[in-house]
Amino acid sequence: MGDMDELRLTGPVDVVTPPATPGDCPDGPAANRKQRQDAVVVAARFRPMNTSEKQRGSEESVRLHEDGLAVTVTQGQDKQEHTFTFDRCFGPESLQSDVYDHTGRPIVQDVLEGYYGTVFAYGQTGSGKTFTMEGVH
Repeated sequence: MGDMDELRLTGPVDVVTPPATPGDCPDGPAANRKQRQDAVVVAARFRPMNTSEKQRGSEESVRLHEDGLAVTVTQGQDKQEHTFTFDRCFGPESLQSDVYDHTGRPIVQDVLEGYYGTVFAYGQTGSGKTFTMEGVH
């Protein structure tokens, strides 16, 4: 991939709107998402460096923006920077409860109101999927 400042999807995208239910009120817990034209919310969580990474002297390569909606990734020997935007970003210091309150809780509430809901963690091996879903044991 060449330089890219934003991630783009190509091809047709079908947006499925869930049927109205008695819980579909304008001021409900998921009102913000229900007013949107899409039903997908993308959040990114960045785990802290593990012991092995610290021992190797690895450097942080991701910088979260203050607004919590974007990250800048530095890569390569020439320190190229690429910025990516999300609906919400969580840094290594984020509490498990904060991540759940902003990502999982609204979906669980929607399911309890009769909507379908899915949460899934995606990333390469060692990127922090289990850490995000389960936290520190």
